[in-house]
Amino acid sequence: MLHESIRLLEQREFRNPIVIAGFASQGGVTPAAVIQHLAEHWDATAFAEIDPEEYFDFTVRRPFVQIDGEERILQWPVTRLYAASIDGLDRDVVLLSGIEPSLRWRMFTDAIVSLLAEIGATTFVTVTAYPGAVPHTRPLPVRLDAADSELARAFGMEPTASSYEGPVGITSVVSLALKAQGIETASLMALTPFYAVANPHPQATIALVESLDRGLGTSTALGELREQAAQLDRDVATVIEESPQLQTVVSTLEEQFDWIRRSKTPLLSAPQQPLALPSSDEVISDVERFLEEQRGGRSETSGRSA
Repeated sequence: MLHESIRLLEQREFRNPIVIAGFASQGGVTPAAVIQHLAEHWDATAFAEIDPEEYFDFTVRRPFVQIDGEERILQWPVTRLYAASIDGLDRDVVLLSGIEPSLRWRMFTDAIVSLLAEIGATTFVTVTAYPGAVPHTRPLPVRLDAADSELARAFGMEPTASSYEGPVGITSVVSLALKAQGIETASLMALTPFYAVANPHPQATIALVESLDRGLGTSTALGELREQAAQLDRDVATVIEESPQLQTVVSTLEEQFDWIRRSKTPLLSAPQQPLALPSSDEVISDVERFLEEQRGGRSETSGRSA
């Protein structure tokens, strides 16, 4: 039976669906951006929503007003599920995009479990992205956490088992609940340079979409994301050129990255080598300030040319 907070937008049958989920949270909106990109380029249609009323404190997570033509539209923090049937795949794909709730996580999880049981989902894959000690001049590392070796082989990656103990987000809560119900679960995690500030992060979005394409055998357009990634690279390169402190950071991170690659140790599970780096807070503050100035300048320029 479907949970009472589920609202079906369309009745349809599913073929052995695999679910790909991404939640925006305090850690950033990149995971949700991945899902939105896939939904747009896979011609996915929304078929269900989770009513946000029970799960959000709207004084903390406020709704947004957007202008559509001459109409003002109120956007609530809804968790939405999309269905996609992709040529060449013998199963359907369900895309789940949402915002980490602030209230009643167990009820929220029960709602997702009830819906995925209703549609017969057999596989649940989450996407996440976190800042870390990696350089922007190297390919972003992506890690796969999966218990099933066959699923790992489909993604062309060596699976790892997380040994983390401590506080977790809604992604982990939902994954563990689904695993307890016998649904195969996996997680793709991209690590982003802590000083290359973007939200969503285009390079991480590209890395996660490419990983999903390898796992599913799909091919997703990335042109717009590559343009955004190139612009971020140019912005960061300008900051580095003007900051000896950041030059030291990047050079040291490159040395560590290359050492780990030569040792054939998975980067995201490798022990971090001691780094003689400047304060990361100072570096991030300088980069954020510069990028905001650059983006503001581009907006003013585009406004004058319009």
